[in-house]
Amino acid sequence: MTTLHNNEFVFNIEGLSEISFTEKDHKITQGQPYQGVSCKGTTLTVKAGRHNSSDVAKWFLNNTKGGGVIAKTFNDEQPEALNFAVRGTLVLHIKGVAYTLDDFVVGQGHFETHNNWWIGSKQMFGVTWKEVNQQYIEGLVEDTLNVVSDIISEDPVGSIVNSAKLIYDILNKRKVGSGSIAARTSESASAVELFLFQMDNSDTNAVMTGHYKHP
Repeated sequence: MTTLHNNEFVFNIEGLSEISFTEKDHKITQGQPYQGVSCKGTTLTVKAGRHNSSDVAKWFLNNTKGGGVIAKTFNDEQPEALNFAVRGTLVLHIKGVAYTLDDFVVGQGHFETHNNWWIGSKQMFGVTWKEVNQQYIEGLVEDTLNVVSDIISEDPVGSIVNSAKLIYDILNKRKVGSGSIAARTSESASAVELFLFQMDNSDTNAVMTGHYKHP
């Protein structure tokens, strides 16, 4: 069946006023309709059909470097089939500041009686949930910052420890699919903001956990 749907995905971040998404490419199950991505307020809408396939899931994983870098939903480590997936530049507008995440991938699958969403990026590091402790989270923060080594040229030990403490506290309160990613900020060309994204069905919560600037 080839019915076109308005598939809505909501970003929940304190102070977030609006989002924008510039699509680079997409993948949809063969034969299904697709009419692109639009944003209104904090909601991203993908106008597309819903019929899942392994081809779309493979495309999603290829564009996020595999299961180790995705934010998962429920207890799955990676999607086996998806309805569609889109890749592009996501910009979060929070309290007058724009935070840019390049090559951000959003996909929709199907779980039991509802459609579940996945997010990921080549720069996102997902939580494995095995032995999640302070040391593990500090490593997660360091891995996230390593992909922006052109901005962060020295190891900000104190900031890493403080970010890890906050992330660890968040993870203990809400054990869902989680991923850490650094975003460029319009405030400075030499700084990044660290975000923790958490997935739960058709929306995501994100918390800024650390600000890192070139020494």
